[in-house]
Amino acid sequence: MKLSEFSKLLAHIQHSSYPKRGVFVTSVSSKVLTGLMDGVDIHQYELASESMNSESPSHALEKRLNEICADFISCRKEPSVMLIIDASLLISYGLSLSMIYKDVVTPRSLVILCVPSALSDDRLVSLANSVDQDFTVPLKRFKAMLSEPDSIIEE
Repeated sequence: MKLSEFSKLLAHIQHSSYPKRGVFVTSVSSKVLTGLMDGVDIHQYELASESMNSESPSHALEKRLNEICADFISCRKEPSVMLIIDASLLISYGLSLSMIYKDVVTPRSLVILCVPSALSDDRLVSLANSVDQDFTVPLKRFKAMLSEPDSIIEE
């Protein structure tokens, strides 16, 4: 799906429900995405946190994802979008997205997982080094799917 199609989808959920699961993966920047979302309640989150250095990364990420989901559920005003800007962490550690599918997504609440097209974010590079994790593998996996610069994949 292209950004223009996604923009139409966002306009659609302002007045009607979305009949599918509503989870999307993209390499489009969060800044560009939020610019498309007039009239939609946007909640932007980062998974990376300081606690990543003090406990098991997968446990810390699972805990953080649960916190993010709980916050979004309690604060959202539909139509709404939960935007996770460093979703490559979810992919790298193979975390389950069942909570997102079960509790977060509704016919008028979507989830967008942003996977950077390159590791240009200094925080991600620093995190990758501190937890000895190679983020290039999941990024390569998504590269073919996200080869168009403005593509959004429905999960």
